[in-house]
Order: sequence, then structure tokens, then C-alpha cells
Amino acid sequence: MRRLLLLLLAVALLPTAALADGACDESTWGLPTGPVRAGLLEGELGAAHRVCGRSEIALDGGGLLLVDLPNFYGRLAAAIRIDGSWAWGPRGELFGSWEAFRYDSLITPLSSSAIGIGHLTVGAGYRFVDVKRVSLGVNGKVVLPTAVPLYRNVAPFGIDLGLAARFMAHKRVHFHGQAGLLHSFAVGKGPGQPRVGAVVTAGAELAPAPQFAVAIDLHAGFGHTAPVDVFAAALALRFSDNKRFGFSVGATVPLLGRERAAARVDLRASVRFGPITPGVPRAPKGS
Repeated sequence: MRRLLLLLLAVALLPTAALADGACDESTWGLPTGPVRAGLLEGELGAAHRVCGRSEIALDGGGLLLVDLPNFYGRLAAAIRIDGSWAWGPRGELFGSWEAFRYDSLITPLSSSAIGIGHLTVGAGYRFVDVKRVSLGVNGKVVLPTAVPLYRNVAPFGIDLGLAARFMAHKRVHFHGQAGLLHSFAVGKGPGQPRVGAVVTAGAELAPAPQFAVAIDLHAGFGHTAPVDVFAAALALRFSDNKRFGFSVGATVPLLGRERAAARVDLRASVRFGPITPGVPRAPKGS
């Protein structure tokens, strides 16, 4: 983790490429962009983040379902989350999210449930390259142990760092990816259980119209709890009024690895602030 932090810091301090007419300038209205937002770990730990920063506020509702019939084990987790971001300058972004309401239920021979507030996540991103077709950035976040009803005598923390990229193959076709590390540990009376893992996400966004887009991702995690933590596929349908408002429906489905969740689903509505440039479809030839 220390080596990755030093590497990302060194990359961020490299001379920045010009931002005029960059790839991020093609996404300046409310339509959501970047990787699918449906992370499998608490507080979106290890989830990829968009390269193109923006100022917005959003309301997010979703849940995770786990069914393990052979071991008589199941879990249902659902939360309502408030998240937002602030684009500082042409390159930086501060972001965070808070689960204002969370419900967890374990379905076992001795079932239990918890209701209350959930995790608080804070992070930042910095875009150090934004040329005509390519954007590169670094980002990281910290997951704080604010989900008090879930824990006893221990407070778990999570940290991740990543190097993210976005490539505009066409005005309506973008590719994105992120590689990084995650670290989790606990403080308190219980065991610390320090863990380090690697995560990789790669995907594409197809936006046939300014009001609609589809994102498809592949996500893999290694070494955090097992040699292969998870290999998952994710899909998101995204909508916008071609102005400030955005809405998305996303889902992540694990296919391989130790992760036992059946699926994670998220619904998110957002409002973008600051200057915007609505997407305008190209006029047909001869019109």
C-alpha cells in the first residue's frame, strides 16, 4: 500500500497535459458517467471511480442479496445513501457518501437484524491528463466505521487507492478502467485482521443519445480475503433530461471467486451543479 501511494503521488505530480478540449469535455451535462456504481464491499471499498470530476448531489437506494442454501446462510442488506461531489478547479474532485438509513438481516438458524445509520465514505480524485481522447487520474477513499449497529467492540476501516483512465473512441463510445489496491483493518478489543488486496475494473459506455447511455463493466479482486476474491460483471442503464438531472439503474453480479453475494443493485438520482453544456445530437447530413 505504501509503494502504491508513493507511485500515485509521483504520477500526480508529473507535468499536467492541457485540459482544453479534453475527453472530459464531452460529458458536461447530467448524464452519469464512469464505472457502474454498484460496489460489493462496504462503503464501496475497492470500487472504481470516474475520472471526470463534477459537482453534484445524489440520492441512492440499493441492496445486496446473498443466498447460500447448502450452508443455511443468507443475508439481505439495503440502504438509502446520500452522496455528493465537488469539482475543485479543472482537475480535482472531492466526494463522499453517507448511508443515512441501513437495514441488515442475517438469515441463519439464529437470525438477527440491525437497523440504523450506515457507513460514511470520503475521498478525492485528481485528473492529471485530459487531452482530446484520453483522461488519466488518481483517486482514493476512506470508509469510516459509522455503521454502529453492525459492530460490537471493534471499528473496521477501509482505504483504497487507484489509477483510473478514460478513452474516447467516439463521441458516443467511451472506455474506462481502473487498477489499484485496497486495505482494511479494525481497531478495538477484537482482532485487527489487516488485509490488503488488488482490484481491477474495465468497461465501456455507449451513449446513443444525450438522454441515454449503457455501461458494461468487468470487475476483479484478488488477495483481500482469498487468492480470487471476486470476478463480476456489472451493467447500468443511465438517463438524463439533457440538462442537470441524471438517473441510473445498476447491478453487479459475481461470477467467480470467494464472494458469495448473488447480486448488488443500485438506483441513483442526481442533480449536477455549476456550468453545464447540454449534449446536442449532430444534425443529419443535408439538413
